[in-house]
Amino acid sequence: MYHVVVGVATADEQLPHKVEAVTELPASAGELRVTLVHVHDGEAPVEAIPAVEEAVESFAATDIDAEIHGVVDDDAPRGLVEAAAALDADLLCIGGRRRSPAGKRQLKPGAQEVLLHADQPVVVAGQLGSE
Repeated sequence: MYHVVVGVATADEQLPHKVEAVTELPASAGELRVTLVHVHDGEAPVEAIPAVEEAVESFAATDIDAEIHGVVDDDAPRGLVEAAAALDADLLCIGGRRRSPAGKRQLKPGAQEVLLHADQPVVVAGQLGSE
């Protein structure tokens, strides 16, 4: 079983691209275990976050059951990296966005932090035309 942790932001514009990246992995749906990780402040239940609900539904539409894991932390990249380690993930999937020609060498600070500190491979999913 290949375990993929997918970071889900509160307003996650890259969610469809993350789902696509995970479902296109060279494994059948029965060989994938997906855990959706949402880092939050502890105010609302994670299951009530619209992006988390959408992620669960999107994976269900591809015959993949996704587990939900909430992390209370004020630093989303750190919370995601620590959750992926604690969950013993094989792969971490995060969102990215298009940058200007000069900025292509640079990621959003959160994505860069995850790439630098994760112990597992990281897939950065996103649409080339997004900002």
